[in-house]
Amino acid sequence: MNRAYKYRILFAVLAGVFLPPETLVNWALPAMYREYAPGYIHGIWLLKAFLVVGGLLLWIHARRNHEFWRSGVPTGMPPTAFARWEYVLLGLVILGSVALRLPGLDGSLTFDEVFLVRALITQNPIKMFFHPSGSAHLLHTLLANGVMRVMDVTPWAARLPAFLLGALTPLILYLAIRRILSRPVAVIAALILALTPVHVWYSQEAKGNSPLMFGVVLSWWFLSRLAARWNSRDAAGYLVALLVVGLSHLSGMMFVGVVGLALLIVPRRMHGWLGDTALVGKMIYIHLVALWLILLVYAPIMPFLVERGGTGYLTEGAPRFVVLGREMLGQFTALDQAWPWLVAPALLLFAGAISMCGANAGLFLLLTLPLAIDLIITVTFKLFSFPRYHMYFLPVVAVLMATGITGLWARACHIGTAFARLAAAIVIAILVHAALAGYGLAIHHYYGWPKSNYAATARLIAARPDSDPVYVVGHGRKGYPASGLVFYTNRFETDDTIGPVLSKTDSKKMLTVVVLDPLHAQVSYPDLLRHLKAHASSMTIWPCHGELDQYRVRSSLVFEIPAGVLGAQLNR
Repeated sequence: MNRAYKYRILFAVLAGVFLPPETLVNWALPAMYREYAPGYIHGIWLLKAFLVVGGLLLWIHARRNHEFWRSGVPTGMPPTAFARWEYVLLGLVILGSVALRLPGLDGSLTFDEVFLVRALITQNPIKMFFHPSGSAHLLHTLLANGVMRVMDVTPWAARLPAFLLGALTPLILYLAIRRILSRPVAVIAALILALTPVHVWYSQEAKGNSPLMFGVVLSWWFLSRLAARWNSRDAAGYLVALLVVGLSHLSGMMFVGVVGLALLIVPRRMHGWLGDTALVGKMIYIHLVALWLILLVYAPIMPFLVERGGTGYLTEGAPRFVVLGREMLGQFTALDQAWPWLVAPALLLFAGAISMCGANAGLFLLLTLPLAIDLIITVTFKLFSFPRYHMYFLPVVAVLMATGITGLWARACHIGTAFARLAAAIVIAILVHAALAGYGLAIHHYYGWPKSNYAATARLIAARPDSDPVYVVGHGRKGYPASGLVFYTNRFETDDTIGPVLSKTDSKKMLTVVVLDPLHAQVSYPDLLRHLKAHASSMTIWPCHGELDQYRVRSSLVFEIPAGVLGAQLNR
C-alpha cells in the first residue's frame, strides 16, 4: 500500500476520533447561526462516525488489495479512430448547444435563484457549506461564487457555470455513447440532448441541475474507458465524476448509491460489455468511496437536510408513480406542450427500450434500474419529490430515443418488399419530425416568456415617480414572494410597511399593486385579491414560466386602485 495513502487514511481516522463537536461548533459557528447549534453538533457527530467507520474500512481494504489501482490488460475492443467529419460534427454540436442556451441567459431570476444568489452564492465559502437551509446545489454555488468574485453580481454571471457545463454535456454524451453503443446512436443522442427544452432551461438557471447532468454523462465516459481497460487515471476520473454528481444536487447522492446497487444486482452474465466480474467489483468500490466522501461533505448539515426533506403533500411534490411518471414524460421531452406532442417521444422511448433490451440487456438495466430503485424508495418512504429531482435520468431519455430511431431504421431496412420499406421509412420520419416539432415549439415558447416577473416589476417601479408608492402583496421583504424582488429593487411596500404609507397618502391617489403570485394571493389573501379585481380601475396580466414544478407561477397581476379604497380593505 502506498505510504502517503496510508497516512491520509490514518489521519482521517484520528480526526474522527479526536474531533470535539461541541467545542468546534461553539468556536466556529457564526453568531447568526447560534440558534442552530444543536443541529450542527449532531452533524459533527455524524461526521465523526463517517470518518471513523469509513476510514477503518478503507484501511482494511487498502491492506488487503495492494494492486487495486494498478492498470490491467485491455478487456474490450479499442475505440475506433475519429473521422474528420466527426470533428466537424462535434464543433457544430457545441456551436448549436451554445446558440440555444445563450439567448435570455440574463433574464429575470426565479425565486429559488434569488435565494441562492443572496443567501449562498455571494457569501463566503464557509457559509455556502454550512448554511442551515442546506445547500442542495453546492458545486454550482462554489463555481458561481468564483465567477462573481471577478465579475458583477448579475443573473448571467450567476448562471455562467450551469451554462458552460450544460453546453458541453451533449459533447461528452457523444464521446461516451460512441464507445458504449455506436456512432449513429451517439450522434442522435447528442443532438436530442442539445435540443431538449428542459436541458436548455436548466442550462440557464443558477442551480445544480445542469452540473448534475454533466457529471452523470462524464461518469459514463469514464465508465466506458474503464470497461475497455482498467487504469488508475480513469478510475480516479470516474470517482471525480461521481463526486460532481453527488455535490451538484442532493438527488445526486441517490444516483451514486443506486447505480452502485444496480452494478451489484445486475446478473453477472450481463456484465460482458463491462469486462470481468473483478472490474465490476472495483467499480462498486468506487461508488462506495464516492458516497462516503459525499456524506462527509454533507454530514455537518445532514440533520437540517433530514428535517427539511419532509414528505410530499397530497398534490405538490406528491411521491406517486403516476404523478411523477406523467410529469417526467412531459418535462423530459416536449416541455409544456399538449399531450399529443408527447406521443412521438413516448413511442421512440418505447422502441428504444425494446431495441436496447434485446441487443444489450445489461446496459439497459444499468441505465434504467437506478430510476426504478429511486422511484421505489421515493414512493415507499413518501419523500418530497418533483421530476427535477430525477434529472440524472434525462441523458438516458436522449439515449433511449436515439436507440429507438436507429433500431426502427435497422428493422425497416430488413423488411421484405420495397413498398414496405418505404412505408416504414415514412412512419419513422413522421415520428422523428413530430418529436422535433414538439421540441421546437417548446423552445420557442420558452424564449417567449421570462422565467419570473421580478425584473419586469422592477422596471415598472423604476418608471414611476419616487412619490408614487408601489405595494407588492407578500409577507414582508423577507417573505415569499417579495423577497425575490429585493434582488432588483427595494423601492416598494409590503404588508409590514404599506399601512404607514397609506395613512400619509391622499385617499384619491392611484396606487400600483403588484401580485407576483396569484395562486399564493388566492390562498393567503383571498379577500384582498377579490377586492382588487372588483374595485381596481385597471389590471395587467404578465405571463411567465415560473419555477419548474407541478404548480408554478404562470402569470403576475398589476392593479391600479385608489389609496383610500385599498386602505379600507386592508384595515378590516
